[in-house]
Amino acid sequence: LKAEDIAHVLRDGVALLPGSRDRTGRAIIVFPPKEHQLNSDNIRNILRYLHTVTADDTKELGFTVIIDMRGKHASNNVRPILKSINVSSWRIPRF
Repeated sequence: LKAEDIAHVLRDGVALLPGSRDRTGRAIIVFPPKEHQLNSDNIRNILRYLHTVTADDTKELGFTVIIDMRGKHASNNVRPILKSINVSSWRIPRF
């Protein structure tokens, strides 16, 4: 999966990999608040892409996901995000 394949999703900022780590060293993925409902396919694609661009030693530690619940569509977006993480977890270890 290449950046140009999901350029529209990257531009929309569906999920971000800011370079931060949690206390155990896991990379942090942030889902910022959105003013629209998120597409499950876009969520899965961005998770795959962020996994691809993450260093192997960091991938081994796993990821911490932060979902920002601010905004009017936050409650509608949590379920597709969690479902996408669960579906992707067979490819993305220790989410």
